[in-house]
Amino acid sequence: MIIFLTHADTDLLTLSSVVPTLPPAFPRVRGASLRELEAPEALERFLRNELGQAKILLLRLLGGKRSFEAGFDRLAQFCREHEVIFLPVPGDRELDPELLAYASVPQEIGVQVFTYLLHGGSKNFTNLLSFLSNTFLGTTYPCAPPEPLPWEGLYHPEEAAGPILDDYIARRFRPGRPTVGLLFYRAHWMSRNLAFVDALIRELEHEANVLPVFCYSLKGESSGEPPRAFRDYLLDSYGRPRVDCLINTLSFSMAMLAVEGPTLATGWSVAYLETLNVPIIQAIVATGSYQRWVESDRGLGPIDVAMRAGRRARHSPAALHSPTRPRTLGRSTGAQLGRTAAQTQQ
Repeated sequence: MIIFLTHADTDLLTLSSVVPTLPPAFPRVRGASLRELEAPEALERFLRNELGQAKILLLRLLGGKRSFEAGFDRLAQFCREHEVIFLPVPGDRELDPELLAYASVPQEIGVQVFTYLLHGGSKNFTNLLSFLSNTFLGTTYPCAPPEPLPWEGLYHPEEAAGPILDDYIARRFRPGRPTVGLLFYRAHWMSRNLAFVDALIRELEHEANVLPVFCYSLKGESSGEPPRAFRDYLLDSYGRPRVDCLINTLSFSMAMLAVEGPTLATGWSVAYLETLNVPIIQAIVATGSYQRWVESDRGLGPIDVAMRAGRRARHSPAALHSPTRPRTLGRSTGAQLGRTAAQTQQ
């Protein structure tokens, strides 16, 4: 059995779409969220009931070893004692030699596995599983090398993959309407976890043109330039905004914030967003279920606030004030929004 543990729900969505397409005799594949194993008793139950039956443990960590510190050491120990192949890889775009050094396989195999996961998508996941099975379990399934996929691009549920920007605007934009930009994670596009994106697009299109753009993150380029999602899609060739408003569903902030003395933002985003000069709405894609959110007195949980509200929330106790019970706003969407008693100056 191959077990895949990950912090990313989108990994599990992609895996769930791939496993039913594998050959009938393919080794069993099991995927699970690392959040399910945070409690010591849950981890021990997993070791006792599942990991002992596995041949390969693939561990994808967002944030390195520290993101699953106690559990990481316990998993590594168990794999050594029971001769389970241990394969930890980073969950972001940067190789982590320190993390790969914990693997029980040669480093080049860890790099290959990391590359499959980095590019993502169903085809790369299928070839990753075949690569692991062929390398360690003696099978001979067809296996292609990792296939690069776009880091950013346009998406629309009614469009073929990879529409050209100018063609998209010419066909879909209606003169006289405002244009709303919509930013979402590339991981959602790769895993086809797009129901919330499609719902936003269809609702917005009743009143506006919509420019939906996926990207890996909002971190600037190493050269100091803004990310291509901004440069190539949100501005035209004359440097003018293509959008009148931007809805951002990505997590974390785009700039560095000073945490000593006055709170000052620096980096590409400060001057660039002043040039863009349009309203920006932070839309939160929560990790919990809709029903749990509706029934909760707290609204968003602490993980969602910490990950989605950005670094300012992390350094401002007021920004972490617990929301009240959610209230219904707007009959057209039936959207539920929590309201906070504390207001923070942005």
